[in-house]
Amino acid sequence: SPAQRAFRAGLRYAIFWLLPIAFAMLIRNSIESRILLRDFIKAGIFYSVLGILQLGVGQVSGVDLFPIIRDSGDGSVLLQNMVGDNAGGRITSICGEPRYFSGFLTIWLVFTIACGSLAGLRSWQIRALSLFFLATNILTGSRTGLAQIALILASLLILCFVQRERKLVRRTSEIVLAALAGVLVIAFVQGLDRK
Repeated sequence: SPAQRAFRAGLRYAIFWLLPIAFAMLIRNSIESRILLRDFIKAGIFYSVLGILQLGVGQVSGVDLFPIIRDSGDGSVLLQNMVGDNAGGRITSICGEPRYFSGFLTIWLVFTIACGSLAGLRSWQIRALSLFFLATNILTGSRTGLAQIALILASLLILCFVQRERKLVRRTSEIVLAALAGVLVIAFVQGLDRK
Protein backbone atom coordinates (compact mmCIF):
# COMPACT_ATOMS: atom_id res chain seq x y z
CA SER A 1 0.00 0.00 0.00
CA PRO A 2 1.14 3.62 -0.36
CA ALA A 3 1.40 3.98 3.42
CA GLN A 4 3.62 0.89 3.72
CA ARG A 5 5.79 2.05 0.81
CA ALA A 6 6.13 5.51 2.37
CA PHE A 7 7.04 4.00 5.75
CA ARG A 8 9.64 1.63 4.26
CA ALA A 9 11.25 4.31 2.11
CA GLY A 10 11.16 6.80 4.99
CA LEU A 11 12.82 4.32 7.34
CA ARG A 12 15.48 3.52 4.74
CA TYR A 13 16.33 7.20 4.24
CA ALA A 14 16.28 7.92 7.97
CA ILE A 15 18.78 5.11 8.59
CA PHE A 16 20.89 6.15 5.58
CA TRP A 17 21.16 9.74 6.79
CA LEU A 18 21.92 8.76 10.38
CA LEU A 19 25.50 8.09 9.25
CA PRO A 20 26.36 11.68 8.21
CA ILE A 21 24.37 12.99 11.19
CA ALA A 22 26.45 10.84 13.54
CA PHE A 23 29.64 11.98 11.79
CA ALA A 24 28.62 15.64 12.07
CA MET A 25 27.79 15.21 15.76
CA LEU A 26 31.27 13.81 16.42
CA ILE A 27 32.98 16.86 14.93
CA ARG A 28 30.30 19.43 15.77
CA ASN A 29 32.70 21.78 17.58
CA SER A 30 35.17 21.99 14.74
CA ILE A 31 35.40 24.34 11.77
CA GLU A 32 35.15 21.36 9.40
CA SER A 33 31.75 20.52 10.82
CA ARG A 34 30.45 24.03 10.11
CA ILE A 35 31.73 23.87 6.54
CA LEU A 36 30.24 20.38 6.06
CA LEU A 37 26.83 21.46 7.38
CA ARG A 38 26.80 24.70 5.36
CA ASP A 39 27.72 22.85 2.15
CA PHE A 40 25.06 20.22 2.84
CA ILE A 41 22.40 22.92 3.23
CA LYS A 42 23.65 24.68 0.07
CA ALA A 43 23.24 21.39 -1.81
CA GLY A 44 19.64 21.28 -0.60
CA ILE A 45 19.04 24.79 -1.86
CA PHE A 46 20.53 23.89 -5.27
CA TYR A 47 18.40 20.74 -5.63
CA SER A 48 15.28 22.63 -4.53
CA VAL A 49 15.87 25.42 -7.04
CA LEU A 50 16.27 22.78 -9.77
CA GLY A 51 12.95 21.23 -8.71
CA ILE A 52 11.14 24.57 -8.79
CA LEU A 53 12.73 25.34 -12.17
CA GLN A 54 11.49 21.94 -13.36
CA LEU A 55 7.96 22.82 -12.25
CA GLY A 56 8.05 26.27 -13.89
CA VAL A 57 9.38 25.01 -17.22
CA GLY A 58 6.94 22.09 -17.17
CA GLN A 59 3.92 24.28 -16.50
CA VAL A 60 4.87 26.85 -19.16
CA SER A 61 6.20 24.64 -21.96
CA GLY A 62 4.88 21.17 -21.09
CA VAL A 63 8.41 19.76 -21.07
CA ASP A 64 9.78 17.97 -18.01
CA LEU A 65 13.46 18.81 -17.57
CA PHE A 66 14.04 15.71 -15.42
CA PRO A 67 11.59 12.97 -16.53
CA ILE A 68 11.49 9.65 -14.72
CA ILE A 69 13.13 6.78 -16.60
CA ARG A 70 10.91 3.68 -16.63
CA ASP A 71 11.46 0.19 -18.02
CA SER A 72 8.67 -0.63 -20.47
CA GLY A 73 9.09 -4.38 -19.96
CA ASP A 74 10.19 -5.18 -23.50
CA GLY A 75 13.74 -3.92 -23.06
CA SER A 76 13.06 -0.34 -24.10
CA VAL A 77 13.04 2.72 -21.89
CA LEU A 78 10.14 5.12 -21.36
CA LEU A 79 10.40 8.69 -20.09
CA GLN A 80 7.57 9.65 -17.73
CA ASN A 81 6.66 13.33 -17.72
CA MET A 82 5.86 14.51 -14.18
CA VAL A 83 5.09 18.22 -14.55
CA GLY A 84 4.12 18.82 -18.17
CA ASP A 85 0.87 18.17 -20.03
CA ASN A 86 -1.54 15.71 -18.38
CA ALA A 87 0.71 15.29 -15.34
CA GLY A 88 -0.01 15.95 -11.68
CA GLY A 89 2.67 18.60 -11.29
CA ARG A 90 4.98 16.61 -9.01
CA ILE A 91 8.61 17.69 -8.98
CA THR A 92 11.58 15.34 -8.84
CA SER A 93 14.59 17.65 -9.30
CA ILE A 94 17.38 15.30 -10.42
CA CYS A 95 16.55 12.62 -7.84
CA GLY A 96 14.65 10.24 -10.12
CA GLU A 97 11.38 9.87 -8.19
CA PRO A 98 9.29 12.34 -6.19
CA ARG A 99 9.61 10.15 -3.09
CA TYR A 100 13.42 10.18 -3.30
CA PHE A 101 13.46 13.96 -3.57
CA SER A 102 10.98 14.17 -0.69
CA GLY A 103 13.25 12.02 1.46
CA PHE A 104 16.21 14.31 0.79
CA LEU A 105 14.13 17.44 1.44
CA THR A 106 13.06 16.08 4.80
CA ILE A 107 16.67 15.61 5.84
CA TRP A 108 17.57 19.11 4.65
CA LEU A 109 14.64 20.48 6.66
CA VAL A 110 15.69 18.65 9.82
CA PHE A 111 19.36 19.59 9.35
CA THR A 112 18.47 23.25 8.84
CA ILE A 113 16.33 23.44 11.96
CA ALA A 114 18.57 21.30 14.17
CA CYS A 115 22.02 22.35 12.96
CA GLY A 116 21.53 25.64 11.12
CA SER A 117 22.98 27.71 13.93
CA LEU A 118 26.05 25.44 14.02
CA ALA A 119 26.47 26.04 10.28
CA GLY A 120 26.57 29.79 10.92
CA LEU A 121 23.05 30.62 9.76
CA ARG A 122 21.05 33.38 11.45
CA SER A 123 17.63 32.62 12.92
CA TRP A 124 15.75 34.31 10.05
CA GLN A 125 17.79 32.31 7.53
CA ILE A 126 16.97 29.08 9.36
CA ARG A 127 13.24 29.88 9.31
CA ALA A 128 13.28 30.96 5.66
CA LEU A 129 15.20 27.88 4.51
CA SER A 130 12.99 25.59 6.59
CA LEU A 131 9.89 27.01 4.93
CA PHE A 132 11.60 26.76 1.53
CA PHE A 133 12.44 23.06 2.02
CA LEU A 134 8.95 22.36 3.38
CA ALA A 135 7.26 24.13 0.46
CA THR A 136 9.45 22.27 -2.04
CA ASN A 137 8.63 19.00 -0.25
CA ILE A 138 4.93 19.77 -0.63
CA LEU A 139 5.46 20.20 -4.39
CA THR A 140 6.75 16.60 -4.58
CA GLY A 141 3.31 15.39 -3.49
CA SER A 142 4.99 12.46 -1.73
CA ARG A 143 4.13 10.81 1.58
CA THR A 144 7.64 9.36 2.01
CA GLY A 145 9.08 12.58 3.44
CA LEU A 146 6.22 12.86 5.90
CA ALA A 147 6.76 9.28 7.11
CA GLN A 148 10.44 10.09 7.47
CA ILE A 149 9.66 13.22 9.50
CA ALA A 150 7.48 11.09 11.80
CA LEU A 151 10.35 8.62 12.35
CA ILE A 152 12.88 11.39 12.96
CA LEU A 153 10.50 13.17 15.35
CA ALA A 154 10.00 9.98 17.33
CA SER A 155 13.81 9.69 17.67
CA LEU A 156 14.14 13.35 18.66
CA LEU A 157 11.40 13.06 21.26
CA ILE A 158 13.24 10.12 22.83
CA LEU A 159 16.43 12.22 22.88
CA CYS A 160 14.52 15.10 24.49
CA PHE A 161 13.38 12.88 27.33
CA VAL A 162 16.84 11.36 27.80
CA GLN A 163 18.90 14.56 27.63
CA ARG A 164 16.33 17.04 29.01
CA GLU A 165 17.76 19.87 26.91
CA ARG A 166 15.51 22.89 26.48
CA LYS A 167 17.13 23.84 23.18
CA LEU A 168 16.52 20.36 21.75
CA VAL A 169 12.91 20.44 22.96
CA ARG A 170 12.38 23.82 21.27
CA ARG A 171 13.92 22.66 18.00
CA THR A 172 11.91 19.44 18.07
CA SER A 173 8.70 21.38 18.61
CA GLU A 174 9.58 23.61 15.62
CA ILE A 175 10.04 20.50 13.46
CA VAL A 176 6.72 19.11 14.75
CA LEU A 177 4.91 22.33 13.80
CA ALA A 178 6.56 22.41 10.37
CA ALA A 179 5.66 18.76 9.77
CA LEU A 180 2.04 19.30 10.80
CA ALA A 181 1.79 22.29 8.49
CA GLY A 182 3.21 20.18 5.66
CA VAL A 183 0.76 17.34 6.32
CA LEU A 184 -2.19 19.75 6.25
CA VAL A 185 -1.08 21.43 3.04
CA ILE A 186 -0.37 18.12 1.24
CA ALA A 187 -3.74 16.73 2.36
CA PHE A 188 -5.47 19.88 1.10
CA VAL A 189 -3.62 19.90 -2.24
CA GLN A 190 -4.20 16.17 -2.84
CA GLY A 191 -7.86 16.63 -1.94
CA LEU A 192 -8.16 19.35 -4.58
CA ASP A 193 -6.43 17.12 -7.16
CA ARG A 194 -8.90 14.30 -6.49
CA LYS A 195 -11.87 16.63 -6.91
